[in-house]
Amino acid sequence: SVAVTPPSTRRAWRWTTVAAGTREAGCYRAAMFADSGDRVLAMGPEGFCRISTSERKPVPIPAPMPFAFADVEGIARIGSSDILAYGRSGLVAQVSASLTDCEPWLTPDPHMSFLGAYVEGDIVTLVGEVAGEVASARKSAGVVVRYHGGRLGAHAVVPSCGALHAVAPWHDGGMLACGDLGALVRFAAGQAEYVGSACTAHLYAIRAVTGDGAEAVAVGSRGHAARIDAQFQATLERVGTQHDLRVLGSGRDGLLWAGAEGGRILCRTEGGWPRANPELQVAGNVVALWFDPSRAVLRAFCDDGSLLEGTTG
Repeated sequence: SVAVTPPSTRRAWRWTTVAAGTREAGCYRAAMFADSGDRVLAMGPEGFCRISTSERKPVPIPAPMPFAFADVEGIARIGSSDILAYGRSGLVAQVSASLTDCEPWLTPDPHMSFLGAYVEGDIVTLVGEVAGEVASARKSAGVVVRYHGGRLGAHAVVPSCGALHAVAPWHDGGMLACGDLGALVRFAAGQAEYVGSACTAHLYAIRAVTGDGAEAVAVGSRGHAARIDAQFQATLERVGTQHDLRVLGSGRDGLLWAGAEGGRILCRTEGGWPRANPELQVAGNVVALWFDPSRAVLRAFCDDGSLLEGTTG
């Protein structure tokens, strides 16, 4: 396929609301696009639902699960087609693609909450927080937990920081996590190390931006975006919004996109993060992104059930 570099001005994009939001903002806390981009699997208070470009509305999927749907903070694809659900009260579970079977995974502490995940093959790295005595004077401490083939592996508590929200591969073979108050935590050889703070904002998403993972970009509250180099030094980037950036996405061309409150979508360019779309009268916050550079099509799912699409060319 041929990579398409999108224009940096929103005028070059045509935006449509494929599916209008039918719920309050925050209803669908977790979602993921199919590889084809034509449908979304989302988790709401009543369980799983499907939103597609053809049905144009959320369709509930009856699927009783041995966990509280309200505890789910995120879902991710694992294996060829299964789903990893993670969240509050130590929730980690592998759900079959048919949504008929569920295998809970052992967790180190039921008081842990898992807020972000990175899946590579059969290795899953989860990050989050734990409350209680281990958090010392803080309300919570960061945690990193590693699984191999569904089996609990190395895990660590990071008392030097609060909640960790996202994690990505790092150039040295380890992982780099980000979280509250700009916290950066390196996880390697089963050990977690607090390596500093990128900013004073809470960082909610992180992605490697070079082929060898020698740099990363993290985004978060109040429109903050930071580039982090191999020495963990952070440089703030210019962002075209002051709203919280909750999610990062990329296409096969490596171009980075960020989703924010009110259906706002931004694209990373050499000059920063300009807005890619106009105001669309969307109440929801973007929680999942999908981009196909060969067709120059971007889709975003919001936590009120809205499905947005941008095209160019």
